[in-house]
Amino acid sequence: MSFRVYAALALLSLLLAPSLGGIDVIISPRLEVLRLNQGRTALFLPQETADSLLIFLHPALGSASQSMRFSGFAEAASREGVSIAFAESRGGFWRYFGANGADDRADEAYILDLREALVARGFGSRDVFVAGFSNGALLAVQAACRHPDLFQGVGLISGGMPAALGKECRTLPNRVVIVSGAEDPFFPVAGGVGPYPMLGSFWALDHLRSFLLSDRQCARFDQTRFNATRSVSARSVIVERAAHCEREGVTQFYRVESGGHEPYNEDAWRRLWGSEGLFLAPELIVKAFVTATNLGSGKMLGVRSRD
Repeated sequence: MSFRVYAALALLSLLLAPSLGGIDVIISPRLEVLRLNQGRTALFLPQETADSLLIFLHPALGSASQSMRFSGFAEAASREGVSIAFAESRGGFWRYFGANGADDRADEAYILDLREALVARGFGSRDVFVAGFSNGALLAVQAACRHPDLFQGVGLISGGMPAALGKECRTLPNRVVIVSGAEDPFFPVAGGVGPYPMLGSFWALDHLRSFLLSDRQCARFDQTRFNATRSVSARSVIVERAAHCEREGVTQFYRVESGGHEPYNEDAWRRLWGSEGLFLAPELIVKAFVTATNLGSGKMLGVRSRD
């Protein structure tokens, strides 16, 4: 991808990197800095139980340290006993297939190296998951599409399926959770090329839904709605769950009505203080990953409320 394209992405991505105004969270003293091939690094927070491992990919112009401190995934993983690695891009951007037709696989190879290094130490002995926010979500779905045997779940926040990647994607892991804002300006629900052409073309949400139904051989999506009544915006969230599937797993869509590119981050500061009833994408994704079976019971996962 050309420097000019990345410069344009850098300008756009000033809007994408979440911030909590310098508020920090307490990080485990077990924090490790991993050193991998080609001088690449990652941050790792191990848990005493090594069964499950999550690799998280930051948004454009973000970093591993920012995601560890501010994304909410460190806390969510700790609560569920999941070891988590925060991956680090080159220069703040993940190169994904679809942005301009180029197929730069260096970042994909880095994710696989990171996974291999941790699995060799005994982490992820049962399951390895990958998740990402925005630009990170695009590389996460690429890794899951191209290596579905290596990942048991994929989580996407404010991302989608690049059309170029979708042409070659044959299957995804059995656990898929997608969180998006209904009015996300970067990844339009209708698909195609949005207002920022350098990002490439994307599948429509309906296309992705159909793909996932077919992939797990599900009969339909059951739709419900809830209100995050104690959130700042009190937005309504439409929830779709795949039902009557031949393959066990979980397939969930969470669409925040009137939500933009950061459909949950506006409440992040309240999350730090343990506020209840918030719509928390990290909790939704991690809890769905570690839930063993189909969600036919209709139980809401990851939404904490005393109401």
